[in-house]
Amino acid sequence: MTIEDLKKIQPIPGFDCVKMKHDIQAKIYAETKDMTWEERRDYMENKAAAFRMRMAEGREESGTMVLREEPPEFEKKKD
Repeated sequence: MTIEDLKKIQPIPGFDCVKMKHDIQAKIYAETKDMTWEERRDYMENKAAAFRMRMAEGREESGTMVLREEPPEFEKKKD
């Protein structure tokens, strides 16, 4: 996927990214507010491990996906 491909993606009508972020933060807070520091650490480690597993599974199914191109300045710096 190139930058031009990303520019063609249309926004989803009615989708509120900021509301989604706030809802997720509220859910995490509700789940962790009474936890000790160690329990919160374990909670986050478990969530991160589950996320990495989902990402690895998705990569295996779809192959490698390029989400960005290097800016032109990057090529100049390599010389």
